Order: sequence, then structure tokens, then C-alpha cells
Amino acid sequence: MSGILSSAVSGLNYNSQRVSASADNIANSSTPNYKRVDIQSTSISTPQTSSTLYAPGGVLGSTRQLSGVDVSMDISIGALNNNVDIGAEFVNLIQAETAYGAGLKVIQAGEEMANSLLDIKA
Repeated sequence: MSGILSSAVSGLNYNSQRVSASADNIANSSTPNYKRVDIQSTSISTPQTSSTLYAPGGVLGSTRQLSGVDVSMDISIGALNNNVDIGAEFVNLIQAETAYGAGLKVIQAGEEMANSLLDIKA
């Protein structure tokens, strides 16, 4: 049970990092030469410790700065020369919000299962 919860919490942390990175990118979208940051995910796996064939895992996020200009823009007069795409950042925010909500549902289901188990044992 704790493995399920730790996996869900790691997902919450990862998606919080995604929201934070997008917020930074949006806040700096008018900053000349700013290079957007992104959160790269890495799967975490743990060794199997029981006979249930279940080994809890999770996700770890790490920040990386993306170089280069990905956004098409006129770089002639007064251009910012940054690579922040506001539309893409809002899409990332929506994806992170949806994934965060799913992680919360996993935690709620785990709590309900634990409470049911306690009711059965009582």
C-alpha cells in the first residue's frame, strides 16, 4: 500500500515541478535571451520485496534548460531572442493539472482501501 502512495506522491512532485517550470517560462517570456526550462522525467524502480510481484516505482523530475530558438519570430527589430512559446506553456500547464488530479485520485483510492482494511480488521 505504501508503495502505491509513494508512487502517487512522486507523480505529484513531478507535476508540481512542471507547473513551476512553465510559470517561470511564462513570467520570463518577455526577458531578452531567456531560454525556457523544461522538466525531464526519469522512471524510478525499486526492487521487488514481496511475493506479490509488485515493485513500487515512481517518477523523478530534473530541470533542464533548452537552448536554441524553437519559436518562429522576426528577430529583426526589438526581438527578444528567447524560445518561450506561451501556447505550449499553457498546454503543459493543462497536462500537469490533469496528471496532478489523477495522482490525487490514486491517493484517495489508497486511503479508501486502507480505511476498508481497517474496518475489516476491527
